Amino acid sequence: MRLEGVSRVEQRLDMVLAPERYEMKVSEVCQMWGVSRQTFYEWRRRYEDEGLSGLENRSSRPRAPAGQIPRDMERRIVEMRRDHRRWGARRIRAELRRKGLAAPARSTIERVLVRNGLLPPVKPPTPPPQRFVRERPNELWQLDAKEWALVDGSLVQIFSCIDDCSRYCGATRAFAELSSAAAIATFDDAVAELGLPEATLADRGNVFTGRTTRSVAAFERHVWSYGVYSINGRPYHPQTQGKVERFHRTLIEWLEDNGPYCTLEDLNLSLIAFRHHYNHDRPNQALDDATPAEVRARLPHAGPDPALAAKRCRRESLRTTKANGTIEYASWTINLGVQWARTKVRIVDFGHTIEIRDSAGDLIREVKPDLTRTYLGNGRPKGRHKL
Repeated sequence: MRLEGVSRVEQRLDMVLAPERYEMKVSEVCQMWGVSRQTFYEWRRRYEDEGLSGLENRSSRPRAPAGQIPRDMERRIVEMRRDHRRWGARRIRAELRRKGLAAPARSTIERVLVRNGLLPPVKPPTPPPQRFVRERPNELWQLDAKEWALVDGSLVQIFSCIDDCSRYCGATRAFAELSSAAAIATFDDAVAELGLPEATLADRGNVFTGRTTRSVAAFERHVWSYGVYSINGRPYHPQTQGKVERFHRTLIEWLEDNGPYCTLEDLNLSLIAFRHHYNHDRPNQALDDATPAEVRARLPHAGPDPALAAKRCRRESLRTTKANGTIEYASWTINLGVQWARTKVRIVDFGHTIEIRDSAGDLIREVKPDLTRTYLGNGRPKGRHKL
């Protein structure tokens, strides 16, 4: 019950005195004033202990809010963020723990950063995406290329290779152009650092795969020659190579902070420093704040699987020969002989050898890939032949 022109203190005083003044039951008083019995007894206790001042409004804020961190810890968090502007709450927590300090929860650190204007308000959490990760180092490597501009505006390509399980960067190097030779060199650098993997994963760019032309690319032939099979993500779906994509985001932040770079050599020197920092010094949130080198050191390593490679290191396609008995495949013109003119054939490419079979599955010809040539003949010289 509220009376116009009467203050809240006077109303509460009238309520707590009503049982004696009007000989009313407490239940009747509570019903009339629209309060619970607990509220009535609380107001009466405060009136008996403090008089009229006890009936005034009070803040419900606790004197010592739960979860409030010490001021020196908050000051340390703010200083770490200001000294390292790219560090988020998880990175700051990891660094505090590595220093042997009792680090607050990530959400608490986020609130500290928001409260001090160092972080925008945190958005409501979204459902985490479904992720995959291999169980052992060298089970799968992810490769990708990233464009970067030098001081003079010229564009170079940074190729990187990281291990799917440990996130260890086996290689990252800048090249003057996007090419299969650069992809092969990056793979070889990673092999020298980590040993051979079981498989590689890359997008469907022509430097990594010949799927778009229904052939085998030079990178695939090179990888397959080691007994390593290759996998390619779906078109326009970079999430499949999400780990190397995320690696490149961290790399770009490093280059922005430590650049610019005038020459390809300067850039590659910086990439060497970054790779060591990323593998050995930087705690990785996806690895529970361990470094890639620590994870790689404590797990058994995988290697090439001959059985899987035998099944997967091949690509088949259908072609129709021309009137002169030749077919166009990859960068070659392959001559089968005029007797096979305008015939549908199946090409089975194993990387180290190419089999050409007829519709019944019988072998017509087997050729060895030779990247130095564009014409693979039938073993006989060109032109008319005497009978």
